[in-house]
Amino acid sequence: MIMKVNNIILVFFLMVPFFLFSCDGNKSSTPLTYEEMTITLQNELEISRPAEHVIFTREEIMNLFGEIPAGEVPIFYDENETPVTSQADDLDGNGEWDEMVLLHDFDASSSATFAVRYDAWEDLPDFPVRTNVRLGIKNESGEFEDVTYEKRPVDHTKAKPTITYQMEGPAWENDVIAFRTYFDPRNGFDIFGKQTEEMVMDKVGIEGNYHELQPWGMDVLKVNNSLGAGALALWHENKLHRLGATDSSKFQLITEGPVRSIFNMTYEGWQIGNEKIDVTHQISIYAGEYCYQSDVFLSGFEGEKVLSTGIVNIHSDSLIFTDHGDEYVSIATHDRQSFLEEYLGMGILVPKDQFIESAKAPDEGEGVTQTYYVTMYAQENTPVRYYFYAVWEIEDAKWIDADNFVALLENEALRRSNPIKILNEQMASEK
Repeated sequence: MIMKVNNIILVFFLMVPFFLFSCDGNKSSTPLTYEEMTITLQNELEISRPAEHVIFTREEIMNLFGEIPAGEVPIFYDENETPVTSQADDLDGNGEWDEMVLLHDFDASSSATFAVRYDAWEDLPDFPVRTNVRLGIKNESGEFEDVTYEKRPVDHTKAKPTITYQMEGPAWENDVIAFRTYFDPRNGFDIFGKQTEEMVMDKVGIEGNYHELQPWGMDVLKVNNSLGAGALALWHENKLHRLGATDSSKFQLITEGPVRSIFNMTYEGWQIGNEKIDVTHQISIYAGEYCYQSDVFLSGFEGEKVLSTGIVNIHSDSLIFTDHGDEYVSIATHDRQSFLEEYLGMGILVPKDQFIESAKAPDEGEGVTQTYYVTMYAQENTPVRYYFYAVWEIEDAKWIDADNFVALLENEALRRSNPIKILNEQMASEK
């Protein structure tokens, strides 16, 4: 063991005189005037978009501002001369950043202009960390060590563990919600409700009982044989087949930081009928969002498969299905379905071009049970994307009202269908 992409429309950039500021946002004692790059981002929706992330690929930055100095990243400054929260991510592990992610609060029907200049990657300001991934493994001294890569022993099961994983597997969080997956053949997905904005998963499972309410929150979901909070299955021969035992299972951290965290769960040799399928489940979580993003890649087959994910319905007897227009549909539940019987809302947002149908698994029997599920088209090495949402009454009392949760899903579908844009040349010239 080793120790420890969104659409954006790029249209225009402008060169204007600007003052040179130090990295901490303070003016230097002798300000220098020079031609500095600026960029204007626009929210065209009539809703506010707090904690909105905007992703720029390396190629997009180069198209906007020209060649990137070696070892440097763009730093964005707002109108108050303060660095805007951002993160540079090396996604392919070649030592060079591939994407730059900006985090900003947009008012309804508003725009924001940022000055941009390059600085050394290591000099990117220390922004508040709002996302985190944790896989802890107990060492010979009885302490949990954080790892960035782990290949699970093939014979490891919950009943006969060969290694002790903190929280039974990887956990991921942001400032409003947290999740975990069991790193054993169950491959279940669970929810941690939070009542703190702090990153706490590094300690959960070490101190206190996470099935009881703690100052930070608790495990809120009973999973049983369901798909829990977005686990994977395949529809084959008129039956759901849970992602279970495989020839190998691996965890790999891709990035973590103030804006987002990403990791991969890779499963090789999933036996489905006469085929063995390989799965890469890339999970991303962004600051301020009540969800995680799944991108699932399947390989080892010809033609098309039907991928499934779902929501446990042990304490819910009604499904909320919503057609959000041209691009998304969602399924959701909202009931007293957490351990303490407080209100918990869970939902899955699916792109309409991948969605097939939603249905209910049997309440009893073998295989997947007690689940509302969706099915989605899957082709080899083509990502299947969905978003799993969860809101908890104790985190915010507004989630007692199901209408507020449905409104959240509606707004999420709306903003994902309408990415933040750069003002076009005509609008910029009118300023």
